[in-house]
Amino acid sequence: PFVMRFIGSANRFRGHVEQSRAVFGELEIESANLEGSGHDSGSEGEIDLYVRPHEIELRRSPNGVPGVEAVIEHIHQAGPVVRIDLRTHAGDALAVDVAHELFDKQFMCCGNTVFAALRRTRVFVG
Repeated sequence: PFVMRFIGSANRFRGHVEQSRAVFGELEIESANLEGSGHDSGSEGEIDLYVRPHEIELRRSPNGVPGVEAVIEHIHQAGPVVRIDLRTHAGDALAVDVAHELFDKQFMCCGNTVFAALRRTRVFVG
């Protein structure tokens, strides 16, 4: 987990494993599909899931991929990427980086509900 925070920013979800499923608030993932350090797909207990802002894709609907529903709170368009601040229904803050050419002003507006699809996650035990 130290490296995930040390080398660039990362979003963190605290959760636990129960009955071969990783549960992070409203987000549930089959534990066999998790990539990370010290995680055994058959074990239960506390885990942390990390995902970098550029590894989250904003969509209008889930389409069968792991992710969470969230509301857009703020959009920062200055700089090399568009930084979008989200708030999940569980109250967690998420930061998402979107390339300017992929930024869709039609549905990426403050107050809109979006689905944050987690493309690549890393899990750490305890």
